[in-house]
Amino acid sequence: MLQHPDALLERLDTLSALMRRRHLWEPRPFILHRLPWEDDHPDLSAWLRRLTTPQILAIEENPFVLQGDTPGVYLEWASASQAATAIGAFAQGAKDAAGLEGPHVRFKIPGRKWTQVRSFAQVALWTMPPGATRIVDWCAGKGHLGRALGAATGLPVRLIERQGRLGPLARRLAGRLRLDVEFIEADALDPGAGRHIDADTVAVGLHACGALTSTLLEGACRAGARAVLVAPCCHHFLGPATSFIPMSRAARDADLPLAPHQLRLSIADDVLAPGRDRRRRAREQSWRQGFDLLVREATGREAFTSLGILPPDAPADSFERFCRAMAAQLDLPLPSRWDPDRAEAAGQERARLARALGLVRALFRRPMELWIVLDRALYLTEQGRPAQLGAFCDRADSPRNLLIASCLP
Repeated sequence: MLQHPDALLERLDTLSALMRRRHLWEPRPFILHRLPWEDDHPDLSAWLRRLTTPQILAIEENPFVLQGDTPGVYLEWASASQAATAIGAFAQGAKDAAGLEGPHVRFKIPGRKWTQVRSFAQVALWTMPPGATRIVDWCAGKGHLGRALGAATGLPVRLIERQGRLGPLARRLAGRLRLDVEFIEADALDPGAGRHIDADTVAVGLHACGALTSTLLEGACRAGARAVLVAPCCHHFLGPATSFIPMSRAARDADLPLAPHQLRLSIADDVLAPGRDRRRRAREQSWRQGFDLLVREATGREAFTSLGILPPDAPADSFERFCRAMAAQLDLPLPSRWDPDRAEAAGQERARLARALGLVRALFRRPMELWIVLDRALYLTEQGRPAQLGAFCDRADSPRNLLIASCLP
């Protein structure tokens, strides 16, 4: 766990230096058929291009458990990434945790979600200072986190959520525990939403996407909240902003511009997704690549054809039907004669290569994520508040497992 301002700054500097190797993580292998760094590292390029799909999947799931034939330069980059992102976990003591064990607390909370809620709540209970009078659950959804903390502490709970339709359900779930719960329909991106945070509150946010983390921290600082704890998520979500602007002076001084599409790298891991979702995603990637190869052949131009977000009615039963539907929708040509089976196989091979070459880019995923979260933690220190940064749960339970805690004495 990092908590001293100097330690936070030192880690930000380390990560900034690592992230300046932009030539390794900026080019996207899904779009480019050959990456700029391949000419400088031919042995690494050849090794990656030889990897089988099972080998690629194994490295994706355990990027720092590598094989004996792994090129030295990849080992060097992997080692630098692992060292720069090493971070301890928050303590999770037994204080007040008994209140989380009641059967009604986890009612209607799915298994993995409950693990995340429980782990976050235990950290909050362990770090929460005395004197707090209310829990504020930011972007509360159905109020799972607020309800758990309310049950453990007996404090009243205020749920801030823009989807008013969730209010009745949140109240019913809280009613099973006889909790004092107030549901406020409000958009947490609205600067005025911060008025719902008071000086004596503990404000919490579990997986607050991008700009929602920023508005929570800003609101807590303005109110002088007794404590604020947030696990950021979806760093590419900028709200009404069109570009990423660091919150802290330290991160702004690092001069590390990040475009919205580049921010997606920080959350581009799907190793925890259910098997059927991963298989569907792999098929979609190979079909996109197969379609792109056909368009290149028909047009003669070497530029990737992006399909964006696929429409709900996009054919999913046949590669040939998929390609003809996309070509008609985008008014793009296909070759006058083409073999669907051969084209589909070519797309699968191209997707394998893109995934293999993407292993280099993936080494910078956690560094980017930690750099962004450090920026938020340093913002708190620059506002005169303490800040702690650590993991609140295992990555097997959630890859977005970083938590910022700021608790006034």
